[in-house]
Amino acid sequence: MIAKKRTASFVVATLLAVAAASCGSGDDGPHRDATRTPGETASAATASADRVRAIYDDFIDDIYRGRFRAACGSLTDRARAAIPGTKSCQSRLEALFGPMPRDAPRPKLRALELSGDTGKAQAVTSGQPKAQIVHFVEHDGRWRIDAQTAMP
Repeated sequence: MIAKKRTASFVVATLLAVAAASCGSGDDGPHRDATRTPGETASAATASADRVRAIYDDFIDDIYRGRFRAACGSLTDRARAAIPGTKSCQSRLEALFGPMPRDAPRPKLRALELSGDTGKAQAVTSGQPKAQIVHFVEHDGRWRIDAQTAMP
């Protein structure tokens, strides 16, 4: 059997399709368009940004290492429900990504913006001309990946 070769750009592109299907379906808790409160300290904002980066990095690492169950834990209910297939999230991610080459470039987050319990950032992969927009949601004190969309 020929091993599937997937690159980081494939990870992002596949998640784009998943995210596009997830927009507007289901709910993962309350969402608000609020800005950070004036009393919030810079250290609290930095801590939130660090948690968002960590959840994204953990998700990418889990995909590359074949830890698909753990990767599912980084996604909102809406994003998990949008992954094609009828089996568990873990099985569906495994079918989408299979083994990843160890030397494939990994996407990195840039230009992270947080507003209340939502956020977005650009996912940039070395050698790829376009970045992807990744959306995040914080619910019950935990940030998760909610969606990805292509940048124009």
